[in-house]
Amino acid sequence: MTTQLRGSRRLSGVLEHYGFVVDGDGFTPLPLELNEPIPIARRDLVILDESKEEMEAVAAARPKRGNKAEQRANALLIGALAQAAYPDDLAHPYRIANKACGVIELMGAKLSRETAAKKIRDALELKVS
Repeated sequence: MTTQLRGSRRLSGVLEHYGFVVDGDGFTPLPLELNEPIPIARRDLVILDESKEEMEAVAAARPKRGNKAEQRANALLIGALAQAAYPDDLAHPYRIANKACGVIELMGAKLSRETAAKKIRDALELKVS
């Protein structure tokens, strides 16, 4: 059996506070007399299953921050492939991007030349320490 603060409501100018006692699937309201506010940590609030599912869906839809180690590995790989495939064009990332985008289109996908050139340029400028 647990007791948790439920909230408060104002009836006829008087602020009434209620908690509730949870016992299995049921609960019993518990009127509380509070003379001063009580801080409640976020982790102590009750979250209903419906709210939890909704919050998880929102969290899953939110874009995640990039993994810096993965981004660095991708940049190293792009740079290495560009150096291996187009050693004469390393000073011209748009030229490499144009050739790469042609292959990508043959594969049935699309990538803008600008995006490809930026990634290639960033990869070629990456300093290996």
